[in-house]
Amino acid sequence: MRRHAALWVVAVLSVALGSSGCQKKAEEKPQPTGLAAQFDGTVNDMAVMRAATEASNKVVRNATDCEVVKASLDEARAKLDEAFKKVKTTTGQASLQMLSQQVERVASGCP
Repeated sequence: MRRHAALWVVAVLSVALGSSGCQKKAEEKPQPTGLAAQFDGTVNDMAVMRAATEASNKVVRNATDCEVVKASLDEARAKLDEAFKKVKTTTGQASLQMLSQQVERVASGCP
């Protein structure tokens, strides 16, 4: 009986100490720097830009059909604005700027 109780106490302490160690590691995880930070920013930007790119491409592909352009223009602008707020890298900003310019160029051709 004593041995069972002692094993139980050891098991409970092991679980408690083990779980507190896991929490401590998660809290102390350093932020990536250098190349790792650039990679994380690029991965983030690719995910953020996906919807904006799709909406912008719909406008640009249909540049000769003003009715389609007008119907999809508000969505493209909204997606671009949202992406500008979330993008992290200068390359992502430049890519969004080019998409925005293309969308506005097409929009100006459809009065």
